[in-house]
Amino acid sequence: MVVVLLDAAAPDAFGCYGATGDPTPAIDRLAEEGVRCENAFSVATWTTPSVASLLTGLHPVRHGVVGQRYRLGDSAPTVAGRLSEAGWRTFAVLSNVNASPVMGLHRGFEGHVQLPEHRQLIDGYLAPVAEFMDGAGGGDVHLFVHVLQPHAPYRPPTEFMRRFVPAGYTGTFDGTATALVEVNEGQRDLDQEDLAHVRALYQANVAYADAVVGDLRTMLESRGRGDALWVVTSDHGEAFGEHGRVLHGGDPYDEEIRIPMVMRGVGRGVHEGLVSILDVAPTILAAVGLDRGGLDGRDLGSLTSRQGGGQRPLVWGIQTGQGAAPAVRSGVPFGDRIRGYWLRTMTAKVIFYRDRPPVIYDLAADPGEQTDKGGPASVREVVLQMKNLLEGLGEPYPVRLLSKNERIDVLQELERLGYVESDE
Repeated sequence: MVVVLLDAAAPDAFGCYGATGDPTPAIDRLAEEGVRCENAFSVATWTTPSVASLLTGLHPVRHGVVGQRYRLGDSAPTVAGRLSEAGWRTFAVLSNVNASPVMGLHRGFEGHVQLPEHRQLIDGYLAPVAEFMDGAGGGDVHLFVHVLQPHAPYRPPTEFMRRFVPAGYTGTFDGTATALVEVNEGQRDLDQEDLAHVRALYQANVAYADAVVGDLRTMLESRGRGDALWVVTSDHGEAFGEHGRVLHGGDPYDEEIRIPMVMRGVGRGVHEGLVSILDVAPTILAAVGLDRGGLDGRDLGSLTSRQGGGQRPLVWGIQTGQGAAPAVRSGVPFGDRIRGYWLRTMTAKVIFYRDRPPVIYDLAADPGEQTDKGGPASVREVVLQMKNLLEGLGEPYPVRLLSKNERIDVLQELERLGYVESDE
């Protein structure tokens, strides 16, 4: 069983979701052999809460790892832990400091490696997996591989630059996170030529991530693992100016929360209904006959095998922040670490903020989410729906605060990557 997470991957950069130029042949092949989820969504616009939900099957409100100060509690269940208890060998390749052992996201894995930046290349991802597989014997194996690409910096190898980045750009954007963060902070302007260049760099980074997937599959097949169950997904999307921002970590517009999701081994075809990243854990556990009780997602294998039935009515997630916040105005209760919620159906989205009234988008008439259609009656209705969702969740698990030294390690890595603090 192989779960690959491509960090900050937007679906429209994949061939199986409509991108031209054959950027993702390996993932497209998995989609042809399995299920492609057309409307899959994460639970947040950035890495930490989303990856914690992927690895636990718990909503962020329950696992509690909703900021860079928090570590997954020892009592929270993990998919890898359940598999290990059932006799599976489990191994993780981690590459993002926001989803690292510091946050407790290695829990349940028999072995893991945290890749430094200079090893976040194809050989760097594959070598530790190959070493683990060579010692794993012939039993059941679960692999989780977090590929940092296409996450910024958008600096793919030369061969991918030649394929996807047109020559002749005369601007100053080089794909580094520092330059793109300055756009969000109003320090730099991004004109149409710049935006086209940045998008091309990003597309090349997606193609490189696909090459990791392809080489990983080839390596596993060479070791007799050609029948593996595969999941390829992302932790969040990526913005390119749709709402005045680039990168991610902003408000939960579709460009930041919609994710690719391709599965091989749980059905075939295209699943048009709503899917959450929360659904991965119960799906893979059900596929191997293990208990999935207490999780917050649905088994997609059962949904995709029923023609036209069992559709998920909505997906929902969080916005996170730290410290004190203004008084509640939306009518929805907030925990001390949550600064917003969002709820999405196939035709509407509602965003609840801690410090201002909710906004409602009619996605059928306004797919770009530009005009708030909320009114008193509709707001009351969705506030009740949101309260019901929160009340229907299971009990939360305790988390612990990172130590000062752990926190310093995270901040130093984020500073090195060119990012400012994302949750303060």
